[in-house]
Amino acid sequence: MFICTYVFCIFLELKTKISYSEPSFFHLIGLWLLVISISGCGDDGDEATPSTEPLVYTVRLVGEWTASKFPTDYPDGIAMFSTPIAISHIADVGENTPVNFIREGNTASDGMQEYAEIGNLFRLTQEAQGYVNSGVALQVAMADKPLTEVDGSLTFEITVSEKHHVVTLITGLQPSPDWFASVTFSLRESADGFALAQQKSSFVYLFDAGTDSGVSFLSGNNPTNPKANVRSLPASAPLVTSTGNTSEVARFVVSRKNI
Repeated sequence: MFICTYVFCIFLELKTKISYSEPSFFHLIGLWLLVISISGCGDDGDEATPSTEPLVYTVRLVGEWTASKFPTDYPDGIAMFSTPIAISHIADVGENTPVNFIREGNTASDGMQEYAEIGNLFRLTQEAQGYVNSGVALQVAMADKPLTEVDGSLTFEITVSEKHHVVTLITGLQPSPDWFASVTFSLRESADGFALAQQKSSFVYLFDAGTDSGVSFLSGNNPTNPKANVRSLPASAPLVTSTGNTSEVARFVVSRKNI
């Protein structure tokens, strides 16, 4: 924009010195139009502007659940992460949002119970779709398979918008009584801005769905009746380390695709 203004001022100055009948005047007109086309006058490209169109992000689940890192009660040979699910939705400001699936103090939904206990996504997906139908969420997305290589990774895609800029990401720990891993974060660059981040990542938080009273990965089926509330995985659980509930068992990386 500065270049356009500068050239325009030169144009006005020269215009007063050149007769309209002189060929050089028309040459100046041509120069001015060329500058407009090259520099894109009127478009302050350096200024960040909010995206009004939905943006596609790649979600990558990175596993770090190895026997060497978490040796206690490790289910060797059968450990895996359930098929991960992602939901893009509005900010959670005391409203009914998909954060309720993982919120401590809530009772696990039927879908969340099935997912946490056996990795079945069908009912949880239906429940999450209800948020899409009401406009609270933009999309429910999931990978096409579980992550069976516990130190590997897999990817899938989620669509995010200026309004639906928060993502809730969930995966299950299998086998386990009813334990799952999740994290929720906003893809906005700042709390008071609208520009969406290029990439964000976070280690997961570990939760007990409150639907089974087993205490180890290979505990037999022991339903909690009535259901307890969703809570952070207790200190007695094998995956909790000295760092607390933020476990390095896995992390989610969310990267903007169409940039």
